Amino acid sequence: MRASRRTASISIVSLPQRKLRFYEALSRLRAENGSVIMPAQYIKIAAPAGLMSVVDNLLLFRCVQIVRRLTQKHRDVGVFCNISGDTLTDTEFFPQFLEYMQHNRDLAGQIVFEFGQDAVAKAGPKGEENLAYLSSLGFALSMDHMTTLGVDFVRLKRIGFRHLKVRAETLVGGMGQARAVVGPEDFKELLERQGLILFVERVEDEKTVVQLLDYGVDFAQGYLFGEPRAVRDETVKALEKAEPAAPIIPFRKSA
Repeated sequence: MRASRRTASISIVSLPQRKLRFYEALSRLRAENGSVIMPAQYIKIAAPAGLMSVVDNLLLFRCVQIVRRLTQKHRDVGVFCNISGDTLTDTEFFPQFLEYMQHNRDLAGQIVFEFGQDAVAKAGPKGEENLAYLSSLGFALSMDHMTTLGVDFVRLKRIGFRHLKVRAETLVGGMGQARAVVGPEDFKELLERQGLILFVERVEDEKTVVQLLDYGVDFAQGYLFGEPRAVRDETVKALEKAEPAAPIIPFRKSA
């Protein structure tokens, strides 16, 4: 079965105004029959085959295209771009990625690179060095898929992280299970003291928003604020006229 790649986005808003502040770029694959293949499905195939760097390469290229187009009109809207753990530890791809972003550091105020908590934990000294270098170029780092909040926030800030994403269900009712050292009403303040910004994801109902406001949360994302939407065909066509139709990074993967 052949599949084509699509880029979708989900909105991240500020509270309480619900003003659009960021997009999060999501990579999707579409099968020949039109069905959408979600990351949870294709990662099971791509990761063991060592192809996640290829997926991230394509997503990164599209993020750069989208950001350059967005900043023509809306410089106050940024884009979160997810990078997989496989890519972070790929000694062949990641140095190319860093070199590419060095040449595009004028976008540092508009692109936020996001890494999962587990991926960062497994990155090792070299991976942390790469993250710190990416941060030194001016790019903000974000951590998502946080299963535990009992972490060294000072160390995360030192590596270069500025944003932490916590699921709404964790903040509202799972802080103890996540090993947080404070309650939800004090968590945002704890992060702010370390120079970190709290984002709450998977917000799906108004009741949750009320609770988040009680906790002083400033940024949220989830289906309540809009489901993931594919980048419009006309936008893609316009991008492809302005940019080459292939990733800028010359991906060189050994056989």
